[in-house]
Amino acid sequence: MNYQNIIEKGLSLGLSEIELYESSSVSNKITLFQGKVNTYTLNNTKSLSMRGKYNGQMGYASTESFDEEGINQCLETLIQNAKYLSSTDVDYMFDGNAEYVKVENPVADYEEVSFEEKVNFLSKLESRLVNFDKRIVNVELTYMERASKTRLINSHGINLAKEYSYMVFYAEALAVDGDQSAAKFEADVNTKFSELDADKVFNKLTENVINSLGAGFVQSGKYPVVLSRDVASSIVSAFSSVFSGESAMRKMSILVDKVNQQVFGENITIINDPFTDKALFKESFDDEGVPCQTIEVVKNGVFTGFFHNLRSANFFKQSPTGNGFRRGASTSVSPVNLHVQEGNQTEDEIIATIENGIYITEVNGLHAGLNPISGNFNVQSSGYLIENGKKTKPVTLFVLSSNFYEMLNNVEAIANNTEPNFDGIASPSLKIKEVQISGK
Repeated sequence: MNYQNIIEKGLSLGLSEIELYESSSVSNKITLFQGKVNTYTLNNTKSLSMRGKYNGQMGYASTESFDEEGINQCLETLIQNAKYLSSTDVDYMFDGNAEYVKVENPVADYEEVSFEEKVNFLSKLESRLVNFDKRIVNVELTYMERASKTRLINSHGINLAKEYSYMVFYAEALAVDGDQSAAKFEADVNTKFSELDADKVFNKLTENVINSLGAGFVQSGKYPVVLSRDVASSIVSAFSSVFSGESAMRKMSILVDKVNQQVFGENITIINDPFTDKALFKESFDDEGVPCQTIEVVKNGVFTGFFHNLRSANFFKQSPTGNGFRRGASTSVSPVNLHVQEGNQTEDEIIATIENGIYITEVNGLHAGLNPISGNFNVQSSGYLIENGKKTKPVTLFVLSSNFYEMLNNVEAIANNTEPNFDGIASPSLKIKEVQISGK
């Protein structure tokens, strides 16, 4: 496909500027159930999104047809949308005046692995799970591999491309004991098939699903708690929009008037790091073509400023930060490899400092139970009692009630166990001085 011809055609039709965003992906999925391949699917998608300015108004269109007729129809739809769009939002296109950090993402090696080897990998794990405990009555495993490519071209000279590939597997288990039942799942992701960690998934899944059957209850009260890295990551992810310039534009962030002010404890540093080796993937540029940057959005508890795409940067008369990523036709502000800076203690060392507390391993309904402006959240949780510095009895069906800002002002210890995850937002385990727990 000759992208330049499309751009020239768009300009000849009266567009003052035009941008093309091509995306393609290939994914394979294998599901194993009761020793047999239950599903095997292959998906291959490719689309071209266009946006362009006509008489000062930005229009949008997309197509999955890449022949001349499909391209021409897409350009015509874009112009018609721009003519009749009544939005007062101002949209911007990057002028391409920038330098980029070169990054290299690994290419997943799944093409070197046979279908039989992939099925055998799942079968072995299924057998281990089924034979671990007779209370595990149902197991389903899913393996997926995915490769995606994107290219961004605009009339200002931008011509950028990036690609990712990875594989992931999920294991789900249902355990039943009398009138009690519990369902849990675990996953692992990698770019090397040989490094997919079946042992880690097996150990975490069996521990969680079996312990959930015998889980007890906790008395209501205030406790010191340790948030597992999964829970801490989920909470930071749920509130990550408070650092968005887009949220600030809409007055949906409590941090609007708190730039360069102390908002969290001095031991909290939160970093947007597109180039970190700890992430699943690195990013050189965002979906608007703006170079990504390493930013300490919170440094020693001080909020340093918002992430921006082109629109929010222009609104606040600041420079874009390379955080504009696509959500459908338009871009929104998203962090890139956002993480809470690690401490220097292991999780076990932190747990050992608590005489009577709770280790929280799971929260449910987090996004439904939070207020991004006030920071308040209430979520049903599960975990373990901490007694005399050790995890002991599993507990469940208690409600964790806290405030994001207060919580990060009461972090007493930070572990050194950050792990990459799918959404690129991570935290190590955190010890919180005191949190309200509603139980029995």
